[in-house]
Amino acid sequence: MDDATKKPEAGAPFGDFGDLMLDAICAVTADAICVSATGACERIFGYTPEEMVGKCMLDLVHPDDLGRTQQSIDRVMDGYQQRYFENRYIRKDGSVVYISWSATWSEERQLRIGVARDLSLIHISELTRPERISY
Repeated sequence: MDDATKKPEAGAPFGDFGDLMLDAICAVTADAICVSATGACERIFGYTPEEMVGKCMLDLVHPDDLGRTQQSIDRVMDGYQQRYFENRYIRKDGSVVYISWSATWSEERQLRIGVARDLSLIHISELTRPERISY
């Protein structure tokens, strides 16, 4: 078979596909240090994947969300598969981004894997709905 018709191996890494995703995938240590990130991190957080690596993800969390974010991390580290958790992060440019996370802990790899989805447009549209505006 030539390369164009060869089927990918089962369980093969995402490779180039990871950078095409709209959601970001981040792998972080038990101490919340980012060790890997996909290309969507730049669109969501404002940092390139290379800039994300080595950063403590908790340093990017909005200060008002830090306590409950740490509680969510603690649950994930205890084996809970987090399917939906919302918090805010401070982007590289200083603006706030609303994130929905799903996350799990890999005991084998000693990494927490999180998928981040930008919910900012949803939150902004809710805040500007006519019934939410007070005069």
